[in-house]
Amino acid sequence: MKNERKNNNITEHLHSQQKWEQHAKKGNKNCLKKALKYLAKTPPLVGMGPSVRVLLDLSNSTLAAMQGDFKSALGHNYKQSMQLEELVPYILPEHNAFIAKNFPVYLKYIISMEPDKRDLIDFSVSYKFYKKGDYHWMTQRVFKNFNDDNGILNFVLMEYSDISEVKKNEVAQFVVFNRESKEYIINNTFNPHDSTHRELTSSELEITKLVRHGLSDLEIAKSRSISFQTVKQHKKNIYKKLDINKSTQLVNWAFEHGVAG
Repeated sequence: MKNERKNNNITEHLHSQQKWEQHAKKGNKNCLKKALKYLAKTPPLVGMGPSVRVLLDLSNSTLAAMQGDFKSALGHNYKQSMQLEELVPYILPEHNAFIAKNFPVYLKYIISMEPDKRDLIDFSVSYKFYKKGDYHWMTQRVFKNFNDDNGILNFVLMEYSDISEVKKNEVAQFVVFNRESKEYIINNTFNPHDSTHRELTSSELEITKLVRHGLSDLEIAKSRSISFQTVKQHKKNIYKKLDINKSTQLVNWAFEHGVAG
């Protein structure tokens, strides 16, 4: 059962990667040349744990180039045109499922943006990654996006860093922040010791997100195409589960637990 769950998580993650491949064009040599030139001029990573930068080719989800100590950061030997899917099975299964749930939201958002705006988006994920006989805390972030002449996103420069020495809690995080609008597109967390978040149903979580964004019960009903009374019942159930009694407390809870829409 455990292996079956792990395989399902990997499949979900790879399905997201396949959507990248559908969006990117193959063989864009000019875009690759631009990305490699940028990587060559980028100063090495300093002041962190074992780290590496890798250039991800979105047309086939391969690692086209790298800068740094790949083996120290990820525990594997780097090889040219290495498939990203070779690294996915080493992510803690629960964290992999967490990433797979949030990644399509980021993907849809970044692809829909104007090409020259993409580098205004901060993307970072922290999770546990298996290497050298144990799970290590890893952070992964987008350092630079590379678009072809038609504005299609073809290559992404990613940074991977082992943060086990500085990570002080057990909370995985998935964050997407727009520096231009100064708003979080995604700010979600996964805490294996916090069962409350998982006790809310998907509908209750959606209601919670809308309350966090300041919508009234009537506005929520219209946006969800449900009745006003259904919204009231959902909120009543949420309040009971979280042991609260007003919307301001629910907003505070949503912020504390990274519930974002």
